[in-house]
Amino acid sequence: MSQSRRRQKNTVALGIGAAVLLLIGAWFWSYQRVSNVKAQRANAQLAINSLNLQMLKLADIQQLQSDLVSRQQVQQQVLRGDVSFYRLIREMAYTMPSNVHLTAVTFQKGSSGAAGTITFTGSAKSIKDVASWLDGLAQLKWISNPWVSNAALSDNTYQFNSQATLSPADVSARAPVGGVQ
Repeated sequence: MSQSRRRQKNTVALGIGAAVLLLIGAWFWSYQRVSNVKAQRANAQLAINSLNLQMLKLADIQQLQSDLVSRQQVQQQVLRGDVSFYRLIREMAYTMPSNVHLTAVTFQKGSSGAAGTITFTGSAKSIKDVASWLDGLAQLKWISNPWVSNAALSDNTYQFNSQATLSPADVSARAPVGGVQ
């Protein structure tokens, strides 16, 4: 084989080797690009999944807020005209004469959220004690128009019935005003 033929063979082999190396390099570069794109896609999918989870949590919060608003509206309706009986009886006990004893207390709720009326049945040692009872009721800020409908002497005690209108001052502060802020 002649030297020119050998050179030609070497040149062809070198060309083929260079082409193979170029093909391997191109394949490796393409493989790296595909791997990078796949990694970016995986990262994007993780971000999407994280955002979807956050959106689900927000949906739960929105539902909870909606439920809270609904419950507050129900609470407002239920407590409209609610009377603080604890405060009412406590203050009444401070003004009640010592010779007056209540045997019954009834409450009639007013319409449309008004406080209503309260009726007392009781006994007193004297008619003066009944009058003192009425004066004590009149001093309370949550009472308006107190009156005694009847008082009768029985077994040395006066049995009486008394009524009063509850003023808006006695409506309980438990009813929330306004809505969710």
